[in-house]
Parts: sequence; C-alpha cells; structure tokens
Amino acid sequence: MSNLTILKTAIRTFENLYSLNDLHIASGAEAKHQPSLFIRLDATQELISEIQKETDKENILQSFRSGVNRGTYACEELVLAYAMWISPKFHLIVLRAFLAMHRNQPQQKTTVDDRTGL
Repeated sequence: MSNLTILKTAIRTFENLYSLNDLHIASGAEAKHQPSLFIRLDATQELISEIQKETDKENILQSFRSGVNRGTYACEELVLAYAMWISPKFHLIVLRAFLAMHRNQPQQKTTVDDRTGL
C-alpha cells in the first residue's frame, strides 16, 4: 500500500485500512469530528452494512485500544465518507490524495492555511 499524507499528516495504515484518527488530526482535531462520533451515526452503520453486503472485504473497520496501531482504521469508502462528514473541503482534499495515490502521482502541496475552516 502506498503512503498517504493529508495536509502534511502521515496517515497510518493497517491491513489495507487507514487511520481515522490520523485523518481527524489532519482535519484540525475538532472534538465534534472525532471518529467515534462518525462511527455511531445511523448513516455510517448503514454504509458499513452496504459495504459488507456488496464486497468480499472481511475487514472494513477495526479499532485498537492499545499498541502502536492504537485508533480506528477504516476502508477507503469509509475514509471518504468520514472526510465528507467533516466538510466538503476536507473531502475534496482526501479524495484528491487518494486519486493521486492510486495513479502513483505526487500529492498536491498544501499549506497550514488549508486547514482553516474545516
């Protein structure tokens, strides 16, 4: 799996899942955008169910309470939904980073000013 960086924050991975906690930090770490709040939403639970029904992915969401991989890790579809839940601007940043990663292109340069208003 390629390295993913969002707004100068390296996003950790675990078995093809991406750290929602790292994305939370990249977005500005507002309390209202904690991954646990996103995971509890009915819409998120419905999305998880749909992903499970339509794919053969066994592992789409994983949480670790301790260790080096501490945090919540999610598949790409949930990562994009999480980014959209935070803000349209952050969603676009994350989407473009994923597209660049999949195309093996350099990710767009961003500045600290890009973090404002997420």
